[in-house]
Amino acid sequence: MRFIMQFTIPNDTGNDAFRDSKFAEKMQGLLKEVKAGPAIEAAVRTYAT
Repeated sequence: MRFIMQFTIPNDTGNDAFRDSKFAEKMQGLLKEVKAGPAIEAAVRTYAT
C-alpha cells in the first residue's frame, strides 16, 4: 500500500533540527522504519521569518 506523508515543522523547531548534525540520519531512519520507497520531496507553504 502506498501513502503520502506530510510534515509540518514550525520554523524555530525546524531550524534547530537542521542544525543538528544527526538530522539526516534521523530522517533516513524514520523513512526506513516505515519502509518508504522512492520519494518526491517538495516544500509546501514555506515562510521566511
